[in-house]
Amino acid sequence: MKSESPKIFLYSQPGCKSCLKLKKLLKTSSFSYKEINVFEHKEMWESIRKGEQEIIYTPTLGVYIPQKQQIIYIAAGRDFEKEEEGIDKLKYYFNTY
Repeated sequence: MKSESPKIFLYSQPGCKSCLKLKKLLKTSSFSYKEINVFEHKEMWESIRKGEQEIIYTPTLGVYIPQKQQIIYIAAGRDFEKEEEGIDKLKYYFNTY
């Protein structure tokens, strides 16, 4: 029996060019994800930002790892500068778990 795959959450905001580019890359890389508008979910976003060091910007990817029962965050400005780097980090987690 294959273990459950990681789940992806994309924290974004309207008008964010990097968010749009990352969404496009997620689709072309065949990753399914749930988009969360940080303006519509301000409390959730602030909680994530307070709980994780140096998460300031969108886009931020949240990767739920079922085997570890935790979410790993991949954040613009902290973990990647170019959106393609974010996709590479995401692929790493999918290949590892």
